[in-house]
Amino acid sequence: MSPREQPVHDSDRVPDRVPVGVPDRVEGTLFAPGSSAGCPASVVLRRGQLVLEAGPEAGPLPLAGQVLDISPAVCGVPRRIELADGRVFVAPQSPALSGMLRRARGLRDRGRLIAGLEKPGVRRFSVLVLLFLALLVSLRWALPLVADAAGTLVPRSVERHLGQMAFRQIDGAGPAGLLLGPTSVPPETRAALQERFVVLLKGAGLSQDTVLEFRSIPSAGANAFAFPGGPVLLTDQLVQFAQDTDPHHALDALTGVLAHEVTHVSERHGLRRLFRISGASVTFAVLMGDMGSLLDQVSVLASLVLDRGYSRDFEREADRGAVLLLGAAGYDTEPLRRLTAALGEARGGAGRWISTHPGFEERGDILSGQPMPGARLSFE
Repeated sequence: MSPREQPVHDSDRVPDRVPVGVPDRVEGTLFAPGSSAGCPASVVLRRGQLVLEAGPEAGPLPLAGQVLDISPAVCGVPRRIELADGRVFVAPQSPALSGMLRRARGLRDRGRLIAGLEKPGVRRFSVLVLLFLALLVSLRWALPLVADAAGTLVPRSVERHLGQMAFRQIDGAGPAGLLLGPTSVPPETRAALQERFVVLLKGAGLSQDTVLEFRSIPSAGANAFAFPGGPVLLTDQLVQFAQDTDPHHALDALTGVLAHEVTHVSERHGLRRLFRISGASVTFAVLMGDMGSLLDQVSVLASLVLDRGYSRDFEREADRGAVLLLGAAGYDTEPLRRLTAALGEARGGAGRWISTHPGFEERGDILSGQPMPGARLSFE
């Protein structure tokens, strides 16, 4: 008989899919239904089938289809296999038992995920993932809430001083080549807008010390800016654009722009944005009462106001506030709506005032007094 034809004895066979060194039997205790008294028993893996052995008188019981639940694999905690007849097999948690449950056909070991998390490497990775998710949540929701809370603690006088410092820093030569030149807006136009500005300040509950400024800023185009606590700045280019677009209602349209910017001031959007951008160090310093840390942020604030503007959420709130202020003062919102439409058509040149604002369709709904569904027409 050739070597290829020699018979293979059962003692020479290697069990299918059984890793070398992994036992196929685990000893434990079997408890009767509702009883705390147990008897020795074992589970055995035979040809992929898990079998319960509880003594010669009971006979082997294949567990496929007989298992109701298998407890998770947690380090140091015994495993429980609950049977359909109410009995419970309990054995110490071990790699051998987990391996048998994993290889047995007809069983689902729901503890494999938890067991995997118990491994040191997996545990460290899981902690890092959770920390990363917590960081994302804090940046998206928690930090803005903390920043807004810090903003409410800053006295209005400190906020106004901060805004004036930021304005003085760029009045003359601003960052990125922005040049603030003297205004050429006629005195009578400035006086008329100043009179309406005072009315809007009163309606918003702001100090009459809040200043309205006019400057020529060719690089900024038709634009308006609100510094924390004031001043509010209108460019000559915006005044001219309003007069060219609708000469008969230019004053009303510019009053609408002022109402929008006054809302930025009253809702402290500049200060809140500064806290959100500056990070946790400045925010928590202010929460602890250190107002001096704000003075180091003047350059950042000037850049935020002139270069980056406000978020779209803040712009929506400013539009809604403008509707309220104009209505309370007896002014029509339609000229402002038409001005924003004209600025939208001129986007890229004179239309920079709306570059960070919501879409025109949404703004048109808000400014016509018909806010989007769920909009809240009130101040915080």
